[in-house]
Amino acid sequence: MALILHNAVTIAQERLGAAAFTIESSTDARDLRSTAILSWMRFKLNPWDRRNVIISNVQRRAFFVASRLGTWLYRRFPLFGRLRGSIAIISRSGQYLVIERNDGRGWCFPGGLSRPGEAPEATMRREVLEETGLVVTSCRLLVGFDEAITHTQVFVVEAKGEVKGSWEGEPRWVSLSELSSNLYLAHRPVLTLLRKSI
Repeated sequence: MALILHNAVTIAQERLGAAAFTIESSTDARDLRSTAILSWMRFKLNPWDRRNVIISNVQRRAFFVASRLGTWLYRRFPLFGRLRGSIAIISRSGQYLVIERNDGRGWCFPGGLSRPGEAPEATMRREVLEETGLVVTSCRLLVGFDEAITHTQVFVVEAKGEVKGSWEGEPRWVSLSELSSNLYLAHRPVLTLLRKSI
């Protein structure tokens, strides 16, 4: 029992940071359990911060499951035909803004699927704001392309604001050469287009 509790606390320390849990050496399982519980009660974050961390982790895991399962199912049963989507190409100083996806599929350009009746530009503006925190100031349609289950509109975008992450992934700036190593498969046609334009 003591070994199980010790392993649980060690895992919690790794995931939440060593400051979150303290554990004293003890051979008695009851002492070890009470130490772990008291350590949790002394967790550095206030209750609202703990709640936000938990909600964020649940959202990230839900995105992982929904993205993987949704794509798998829709490739087999495309009930609505090709889905419409929009993505944004945002560049600064020779680097491109990408999202490191929480579903483990690599990097993608900011963007996503259109809601019913939503215009491609409105989709792109909404998705850029949701995924990066940036507000689009100007944009122009570059190209549209078809992928297995989507028709995607690609916009070249100027945006302002402070970059921040979301439950879908973490934004990062990467060079064109870095893009080729880890870009989401559905966005590869954009990489080809960017290489031709340089």
